[in-house]
Amino acid sequence: MLAGRAPAALVSELADVIDLAVVAPPASPRADDPARAEDALRQAGIPTQRADSVERALDHVLALAGEGGCVVVGGSLYTAAEAREILLAVSSDRALGLR
Repeated sequence: MLAGRAPAALVSELADVIDLAVVAPPASPRADDPARAEDALRQAGIPTQRADSVERALDHVLALAGEGGCVVVGGSLYTAAEAREILLAVSSDRALGLR
């Protein structure tokens, strides 16, 4: 999530469907302190873990979810673009101005 955003607003909409949140900062100088998102998640009763990058977070949650599981990436367009680049092995998001 980027600095200046309100993590509680995102979390409150998803609290009933999240089993675990893995918090990781996007590779952006505007990235917020992951502790803010962790605090909002914990206040909503969602267990959290932290990864030091979006790539490591994806590796971890994909392993946890397994073949039949579901993974949702949230936070910011920067985070989603970074995850998309990793998952789809594309680099076009930068050309679109998303990162």
